[in-house]
Amino acid sequence: LVEETSQNGFMLGIENVKFLHPVFPGDTIYGEAEVIEVRESKSRPGFGIVKIRTYGYNQNREKVVEFNRVFMVRKRGVIWSGEKSKGKAE
Repeated sequence: LVEETSQNGFMLGIENVKFLHPVFPGDTIYGEAEVIEVRESKSRPGFGIVKIRTYGYNQNREKVVEFNRVFMVRKRGVIWSGEKSKGKAE
């Protein structure tokens, strides 16, 4: 999931962060994520907003953190130029 969001868009923010258990040096943290919301961008044609719920677990399988990541991603066929969208690829 990280590869798809990082290659095709950029993060807008983090919401609803909850630290549920302490984390210590030497702990191993594992992540899990699910897409919980998708909508079209109102300000950038050709882009959408994706909200991903992310969970972090320690080596004992205790949930230590949870939060939402919000990304703007380009739609399929839209050319990535770094500028406001100019339309679909030919």
